Amino acid sequence: MKRTLLLLSGLLILMVWLLPAGGLSSQAQAADDPNVTIILQVGQPNSSVNGVDQEIDPGMGTAPVIVNGRTFVPIRSIIESMGGTISWNGQEQKVSISLNNNIIELTIGSLQASVNGDTKTLEAAPFISSTGRTMLPLRFITENLGSEVAWDGPTQTITIEYGPDNITPPPAAVETADFSGTW
Repeated sequence: MKRTLLLLSGLLILMVWLLPAGGLSSQAQAADDPNVTIILQVGQPNSSVNGVDQEIDPGMGTAPVIVNGRTFVPIRSIIESMGGTISWNGQEQKVSISLNNNIIELTIGSLQASVNGDTKTLEAAPFISSTGRTMLPLRFITENLGSEVAWDGPTQTITIEYGPDNITPPPAAVETADFSGTW
């Protein structure tokens, strides 16, 4: 009996030790591999994160949609796959996204967003879907976090590349130079 108990204890310890190797979350994978490739398709509730298929909005079946020419998604799994965090303030209807010292704040129904304290104008406002999911403009968020975003129109597929090998500075405000002086 003592031998069986010792054997079962050893197996339990081995299983616990091996569990993280096969069950890493997307966020943990992002920490191990700093480069992240995310592929989404409009109307499809699954995405590919570094070649691993997963639900965009686990258990909800929510898929990217196009509204007013802009792609909207429930963004939590995408941000977490990139190693960031996201929070929701229900009273203010505000979403806050944080990734590598970048902070983006968006408010439901507003065309104004804050990116690292600077106000930027969105082309389409965030909204809450008929199923109660918060839908945010994908390109605006991912580009302002330094990602490269590609759109394939015929397949309605979006590819997001994020990481040190492909990070792009967020779009900057347009600056004008004064060339009226003498040379």
